[in-house]
Amino acid sequence: ADGANGADGADGNGIASTVDNGNGTFTLNFTDGTSYTTADLTGPAGPAGADGANGADGADGADGADGNGIASTVDNGN
Repeated sequence: ADGANGADGADGNGIASTVDNGNGTFTLNFTDGTSYTTADLTGPAGPAGADGANGADGADGADGADGNGIASTVDNGN
C-alpha cells in the first residue's frame, strides 16, 4: 500500500527577468531578489559574407565652383 505523502518541499528559486547588458554579459534576476551577471559570452567573429549586388546610381551632385584657367602663355625664347 502507498504510504502517507511527505511534507512539501521548500519553494524553488526562479528567474524573474533577464537583462542584456550590451557588452556580451547578461544579468539574471531571481525571484528571491538576488541576481547573477554572466561572464562575457561573446564568441569569435564569423567569416565575412559575400558582397551584395551593386545598388542603383545616385542622383548627380551640385556643380562645383569654376576653376582657374590659363589666360595666356608667353614664349620667353630661352
